[in-house]
Amino acid sequence: MTTIEIKNIIENELNISLDENTRKRENVYARALYCKISKDKTNSTLKEIGRLINKDHATVMHAINNVFEQIELCEPRLYQIYQELVDSDKLKAIEEKYIDLVEENEQLKEKVKELQKFRNKFKTNFRTVFH
Repeated sequence: MTTIEIKNIIENELNISLDENTRKRENVYARALYCKISKDKTNSTLKEIGRLINKDHATVMHAINNVFEQIELCEPRLYQIYQELVDSDKLKAIEEKYIDLVEENEQLKEKVKELQKFRNKFKTNFRTVFH
């Protein structure tokens, strides 16, 4: 699971852009969810987590330690979304899909190599016959 995938899930679940530079509560809470899940589910540093949403490591730490605490206490709907995302198969499904796509990509690369060999062989045979 990557921070990009987590960001996309949060944006889709909450229908909000994490890139928007605003202090509106809904945006602040959405960014806090992203930061908390990214910290829990990836090996990314605070700096890496923040880079994706144009925030520094201190802002990420504040979101995790302070803002997320407010979500736990005052926003049961958002906290439920957090729990569902952390515990759900949605994150696992994306991870599995990523692995499948990597495998498919490797297979397609092999197919391209085969087709290039065939093309080169065809060119050589074509030149021989018509020259």
